[in-house]
Amino acid sequence: MRYVFQKIGQHFPLVFPDSLLGEANLGTDPNNLYFPAVSTCTCLALLLDDDTLLGAHFDKGLSNFDVYIMLHRMSQLKAARNVTRMVVVGNLTFGENDPTCFMCKPDFRNGHYLTTFAEAFDFNGHVFSHDQGGAANKHYRMQAAGGGNMPIYSANVLSVHGHPVPFNPYQTLWMAQPVT
Repeated sequence: MRYVFQKIGQHFPLVFPDSLLGEANLGTDPNNLYFPAVSTCTCLALLLDDDTLLGAHFDKGLSNFDVYIMLHRMSQLKAARNVTRMVVVGNLTFGENDPTCFMCKPDFRNGHYLTTFAEAFDFNGHVFSHDQGGAANKHYRMQAAGGGNMPIYSANVLSVHGHPVPFNPYQTLWMAQPVT
């Protein structure tokens, strides 16, 4: 289930029955979450103790307040379940010098996003991350593989004549994405 965040009014007016999390979207799925065309964004994926995935795609146009509203909504969707795995991927430093971007705020700047995200969900384990840097434009896929496992995959965004090919999770060459 995908929830689209509306910056004006700070609410989630649109809900879709898929797991394709574009910018300013969050969602949950028992099998896969897809984060298409991540270039300057930050994506957060959680594996819950019932092997359900919960994630969010934070674009750098979001304010600090917007991100906290999205984290609060994720916390509501998490409900009484516990987080067993947490992964953050994307361009994890973009926007640190932009006063309008959430990444410039002390809660997120200089790697503090790891602590902020963990505290939002009372998670005491290791937060895995992958910083793709500024040159990459990638798709990410998180999979609930059962038994508390969450494999992570990435794929480069393909372009034809300078235009990105529409995202299709079934026609994408997924490669295992190492995280630390």
